[in-house]
Amino acid sequence: MLITAEQHRKLIDNGRKSAETGDDDHFPVVRLTTPHGWSWIITEADPQDINKLFGLIDLGTNTPEVGHCELSQIENAKLPLGMRVERDTSFTGHKPLSIYMREADEEAVRKFAETCRGARGKW
Repeated sequence: MLITAEQHRKLIDNGRKSAETGDDDHFPVVRLTTPHGWSWIITEADPQDINKLFGLIDLGTNTPEVGHCELSQIENAKLPLGMRVERDTSFTGHKPLSIYMREADEEAVRKFAETCRGARGKW
């Protein structure tokens, strides 16, 4: 099970709060990852369709995005060598999603700059 019952309840509660207030900058509830670098930092679930999740999604392309995803697609993802998506049991969301997004953007820019610096010597 990728998301515990307690986490799911919190995700739904956050989804209700977003629907009522329009504020979707919650502290993340769960982080899902793959061994090859994909990551979903999830803050809420749609109270009308708990399969629909919302959070910061990074599929290893250095272009993290805030958006929606489906739990069923994550659970059924076909990964190489029989790998599976896993819940990061050590993760605790301790700041709003907007801070995670800003940090992810800064990291993406840093990685891109490193790639460019490394490529200069190869030309």
